[in-house]
Amino acid sequence: MTKVVDLRKLYKPFEKQIIAHTRPERFVLFGGAVGGGKSVWLCNEGLQLSLETPGNVGYLCRHELTSLLRTTLMTLERYLPSEIVAQHHQTENFYRLINGSLIFYGGLGDDQKAIDRLKSLELGWFAIDQAEETTENHFFLLASRLRLNIPKIRYKGILSANPAPGWVKHRFIEQKLPDHIFIRSLP
Repeated sequence: MTKVVDLRKLYKPFEKQIIAHTRPERFVLFGGAVGGGKSVWLCNEGLQLSLETPGNVGYLCRHELTSLLRTTLMTLERYLPSEIVAQHHQTENFYRLINGSLIFYGGLGDDQKAIDRLKSLELGWFAIDQAEETTENHFFLLASRLRLNIPKIRYKGILSANPAPGWVKHRFIEQKLPDHIFIRSLP
């Protein structure tokens, strides 16, 4: 029997988070003010993508693994119901959910070995928290990994960021690229 998990018991999104959750674009940036619920949105969107498609593979990251472990991963764990976790492999940095989905996590700028491991992954989604900390080349690498072959999969690249000049602002706000959307978070 399939277990039904109601994430609404743990997560009650704000209006702006709901807007970001419902966007059809492949690449969604939820950015803006400190305290706007960006990391909470990011983790819950990745979790929902993992639950709605059994066997999905996601990658949750920040530029540095240490920052991810102290912030974003703790946020994920706050919203990740223990009854849906089949395995947490702390050495290999992944969660296996009871529906077969995997959520890998790591740092993008820590070492070349981490980047080399990404090159062989086939992903259904990726999530970059504090995207302004990392490079556009990391974004391109992860976007090229959105090729997991599962029928009716919803490929997503989701990002959070604080306002800052750089590639994130240029790509998501100034350029108005197709299949990209910026949703402003509010404090």
